[in-house]
Amino acid sequence: AIRMSRSGLQSAIEGHMTIHLAVNMKSPYVVIPEFGTLHRGGNVIIVDLGKLKIESELQPKHLSSHECTMSEIESRLYDKFNITITEVKVLLADSGEDWHTAQTQPDSEFHILPSVGMQLAFFNTVKSDYNQLPQQKLEAKITTLKLNLSDEKIQMVADFFTHMPMPHSNSMMGLDDSVD
Repeated sequence: AIRMSRSGLQSAIEGHMTIHLAVNMKSPYVVIPEFGTLHRGGNVIIVDLGKLKIESELQPKHLSSHECTMSEIESRLYDKFNITITEVKVLLADSGEDWHTAQTQPDSEFHILPSVGMQLAFFNTVKSDYNQLPQQKLEAKITTLKLNLSDEKIQMVADFFTHMPMPHSNSMMGLDDSVD
């Protein structure tokens, strides 16, 4: 393993290509019907993927090597991408119930997983041939995780997956088995 000099590391920081990201979006929600279609009634599982925010923290291009220790220079060998995921939730409800309103709330009688969030920090090296440090690093923090489960809800989930049709690769679906 080759040890880079202070000036070599500084040159890598100043000369690397950067990608500036600023993303803030509402992710979709997925509705999974128990019997493969909403027309047959039954329960639905709603997976709300919440909100996604990504912001980059790029290293400054110019760095005075006189101001920084070698450790500080090595910490600047990474561009950081802050990823925040919020308002992720999972609900289980009868398809005829008002789960649409419950889905907009952080918690309700229908929530199996009330609103939860996660913060990720992804670090990507600016000097790919520098072997002294990892090329990428990931730090993750999950906010308080709560599950709303009872004997009845566990049975409902078990029944849901028992009734949910699975695709068959060797046969054609008939018109009666079509999925919305």
